[in-house]
Amino acid sequence: MSGFHHTVRRQAVRSDLLAAVILAGAGLLAYSNTFWAPFVFDGVALQKQFRPLGWDGQPWLRPPPRTIGYLTFDLQYTLHGNWLPGFHAANLAIHVAASWLLYWIVDRTIRRSPVAIPLLGQAWPLALFAALIFELHPLQTQSVTYLYQRFESLMGMFFLASLACFMQVCGAANSWSRAAWSVAAWSCVMLSAATKEIGVVAPLVMLWYDRVFVSGSWRLLRKNRFQFFLPTVFLLCGAAVFLFLRRDHYIGGGIFKTESVSLLEYARTQPAVILHYLRLFFWPRGQCLDLVWAPADQWHEIWPPLMGLMGLFCLTGWAILNRPWLGFLFGSFFLILAPTSSFLPIVDLAFEHRMYLPIAPLAVAGVICASWALGSIPIRLQPATGKSALDAVFLSVAVVITVVLGVTTYNRNEIYRRPSLVWSDVLRTRPNNARALGNLAWCLDGEGADSQRVITMHRRALALKPNLAISHRGLASHLSRKAPEQALFHAREAMRLEPDNPVNFNNLGILLVESDPIEAERLFRESLRLAPNEEYVMHNLLRLLLQSQRTDEAIKLLQDQLRRHPDWQTTRQLLLGLEDQQNERTIPRRAAETAAPLSPAKP
Repeated sequence: MSGFHHTVRRQAVRSDLLAAVILAGAGLLAYSNTFWAPFVFDGVALQKQFRPLGWDGQPWLRPPPRTIGYLTFDLQYTLHGNWLPGFHAANLAIHVAASWLLYWIVDRTIRRSPVAIPLLGQAWPLALFAALIFELHPLQTQSVTYLYQRFESLMGMFFLASLACFMQVCGAANSWSRAAWSVAAWSCVMLSAATKEIGVVAPLVMLWYDRVFVSGSWRLLRKNRFQFFLPTVFLLCGAAVFLFLRRDHYIGGGIFKTESVSLLEYARTQPAVILHYLRLFFWPRGQCLDLVWAPADQWHEIWPPLMGLMGLFCLTGWAILNRPWLGFLFGSFFLILAPTSSFLPIVDLAFEHRMYLPIAPLAVAGVICASWALGSIPIRLQPATGKSALDAVFLSVAVVITVVLGVTTYNRNEIYRRPSLVWSDVLRTRPNNARALGNLAWCLDGEGADSQRVITMHRRALALKPNLAISHRGLASHLSRKAPEQALFHAREAMRLEPDNPVNFNNLGILLVESDPIEAERLFRESLRLAPNEEYVMHNLLRLLLQSQRTDEAIKLLQDQLRRHPDWQTTRQLLLGLEDQQNERTIPRRAAETAAPLSPAKP
């Protein structure tokens, strides 16, 4: 018997390795055109916050939230600086790992759970196909190619890892193994939550999984794993306390309380958003990086989507009672979306990256339902021949869908080659997106577009949204010489709208250098404090110090910055030049001090 188990285990390892190779190869092909795609949108600000990690006493972990996500970026910046292929390789590796974990979860669930006995002979192809859909779906590009959303994919990977570890807890042969896997499962839960807040939902998914696929009843679940799930209460309570204590942080980021959307407006808009997500899952056309979804105000915007969502809830309820495995998959979709797509208001009502993890239960449900539907087709051939024919049909359909998804993902990734392509794509689907207009103007400015064209785009953006800080910054920059008074107005407006943005401090400081150098210096220093990685801000402050004949302070500033950023070659050259100038002035002065006094003048 031990030999039989050894053979089965060895075959499972081979199957797992083959799945890993297929998933890695498919992911590499679909995302092969992304490795030099730059940071865009929120990633531009994120890139400026990278910091090298060392043994100088500076803590490696940033204050929560999302500590683990920031740590991965800082570690990579320490290892290879701003080398783009490194960041993309890490994002892709995270996504491939998450896909393989989904494969493993589905495969082992079918093999181990009595609920899935009818699917036992198809465990490997079903699991692999579901994982490939999850991996290659074009909706995932916003969490993989858009580098900033590593927070979403990394959270999803740890989320799936926690469920995989929990499955090992359920199948552990002894108490030591059970304890070790329990620690691993809860560690992954904490890592997931410390990457993105949605990770706190993981224990609830594990609880539901246990009820459907392992215990089969709440009584047995309570008897067998009450102690394992007990920390769930403390985790959820702790998360609520944390959100309350950090409420200013979240409110400042447009979460829980926003001026643009109320709790009721958010709740009545989400049915349409969720249906939009589902439509993109089944027909991924019309994707958009920045949807800028408007709150639903009219009855025709509220009631039809609400009725559609209620129908989906009813279907989920029916599945919970009659097909518990399907109820678990549908319910997990809604449960994972709940923190961002229910009633807690977020300034951005919809974002495609929120579908990263919810795609997993949809992919599994779709594959299993398709297999079930195909298997229910009457077969007039001999049973063995008919089964082979159905297997061939299923394999053919799976290959076609996989190829189509992979090609669509590859094509979708093309927009990330340049930031201007990203925002041009947004404007194709959302032509009145003021934020996209402002960002496109900035990108075109960086690519050398005509100044008047850039100014026109910023003015058009402000006509659509007068409180758009990015366009106020753009006009402040472009009008600084043509119309300095207008430039000063726009710089102050940008400061008012985004009082913590270091770029606003720097821009306003530039405009005040001549009229109010003391205030300009304060603004430059504050900008440098908020964005210590911005070399150009330091150079602006340096220029102001040199204009005021404060060379010693300028040298000290350069020395301090080089200690933090030894790779700043321009700054190093400036320091060497200033030190040489200072030495040239010091040597004649010292010679004069030691020379013999002049002879007294003769009468």
